[in-house]
Order: sequence, then structure tokens, then C-alpha cells
Amino acid sequence: MDEKPISTSSITFQKAKDGPKKTQLPALGCRGDEQPTRASKNKSVKEKKKNSLTMKVKP
Repeated sequence: MDEKPISTSSITFQKAKDGPKKTQLPALGCRGDEQPTRASKNKSVKEKKKNSLTMKVKP
């Protein structure tokens, strides 16, 4: 009885880590104009970091 809730909770935690980030972005876009701009800025920063990393990795 004790093992089942632990295993399910761990699965829900994993889904919670992956899910909210994807689901929050459209939700924030629907709420207001300030929040989506922050999300878009974060995306652009992440893309720039990825591009810089790939440029460094490539010879």
C-alpha cells in the first residue's frame, strides 16, 4: 500500500517538471502582454546560448 503512492507521486513529479513549462507559456500568453514577452525573451536567450555553444563546438 505504501509503495504505490510513492511510485505514482514520483511519476507525477516528472510530468510536473516537463508539463508546466510547455503548458504555462500559452497560458501566460492568454493572460497578459507582459508575461509572454518575458517568455519570448527567455526563449531567445536560450536559443542564443545554444547557437554560441554549437559555434564553439564546431571546428
